[in-house]
Amino acid sequence: MRITNRDASNLDRFGCTVAPKQNLICIRWPHELHCANSANVVVRLIHTQSPSGPLLSLAFEISCTRALPLYCFFPFDLRRETHANFLSNIFHKGRIQLRFLADSGEIKRTHELTDRQCEKMNDLYAKACADAEKFAADVYDFDRAVVAFEQGPRIVDYFQYVITDLELQRVMCINQENAAKATPEDRAEAASIANELLEVFSSQHKGFAREFIEKIPTIIRSLLFCLDLHKQFEDDYDGFADFLVNVIAGHAPKEDNQNLRASIPLLDSMLRLMDHLTEDPDKDKKARDAEFREIMSRITAQGWSFEMLRSIASVLGFQGGRPGRPVKDYSVEYELRAVGKKWREVAEHNFNNDPEIQQEFGGRNFANLSPHQRMILMHRVKEGVRGFAKRTDKPFPPEVQKNSR
Repeated sequence: MRITNRDASNLDRFGCTVAPKQNLICIRWPHELHCANSANVVVRLIHTQSPSGPLLSLAFEISCTRALPLYCFFPFDLRRETHANFLSNIFHKGRIQLRFLADSGEIKRTHELTDRQCEKMNDLYAKACADAEKFAADVYDFDRAVVAFEQGPRIVDYFQYVITDLELQRVMCINQENAAKATPEDRAEAASIANELLEVFSSQHKGFAREFIEKIPTIIRSLLFCLDLHKQFEDDYDGFADFLVNVIAGHAPKEDNQNLRASIPLLDSMLRLMDHLTEDPDKDKKARDAEFREIMSRITAQGWSFEMLRSIASVLGFQGGRPGRPVKDYSVEYELRAVGKKWREVAEHNFNNDPEIQQEFGGRNFANLSPHQRMILMHRVKEGVRGFAKRTDKPFPPEVQKNSR
């Protein structure tokens, strides 16, 4: 692809640029090119207002590791026909063609959008166009609107979530498989708990409105998971109910299920208090004070802690973490290290037995990897083993068995 001076300027300023004729979003990629194939991509369509006029921007969070995502965005001039056609094409086809540009070359991949994403993006696009039409030609200033956007919230603030769509789909599949193995008694108990939990939400507010769920304090990271579930099951009460039954029925240990059941009255009180706090502060003060006393009483009686919150969240299959690679099982690598294998040997075993790793590193033999690639993989495996040890309360580094040397 030929990069024009304008494209180069966009890449420097926004991290990406648009090639309307090719229907491409070109992204400057600072990592090794092959990593772009397996990187997690999250897209947001952002509509902002400024005195110079409205602005619609397509923003990307791309992460090949959890710790260091890449952010970029491109602002669209709604009065340019090429930009309008480009966006319309995306919403119509439900996919975005991406081209990652690195020093070593370029690679193309397609990011698929769900029907719900396309619908919401199209609605936002229509709203932005309607807002733009309200500005006279001599008042609307696209360049100033872009500058105002750059001086506003950070791009990362538009990507507040806990679990990616791909990870959530995997969780749903795993829980469905586990629930299929549950006994009729366990499934009946799960349905009972799920119904109690759903009753709390439905009694507080009809449906699963986002503004209601967002009343939950986001300082408790475990509860942010509710927002991700909401995006998945919005307006799908039956689907959400089935999901709850599956995850509860297929979950072990059962003590966590009892923690979840015990938390329902407290959650009910918390949500009622949230409702009172959003109303007139002088209205119904007695009811608000009563709810607060009820919350404190239940917390004291039940000994609520962050450990309990984490155990409740684990019922839903949530292990925490930022976007990127999902949590993987490093139990085999842990045992290999425990019998005296060197980290290089452990990493080589991981490479030889993981097709995704082979694809990420070009499908070559471990011996053919560059020193830098071997170092990256060894570090990743070591941190994976460290995370496995922490989750399973095992010592790290693994205690090498005396008879293994």
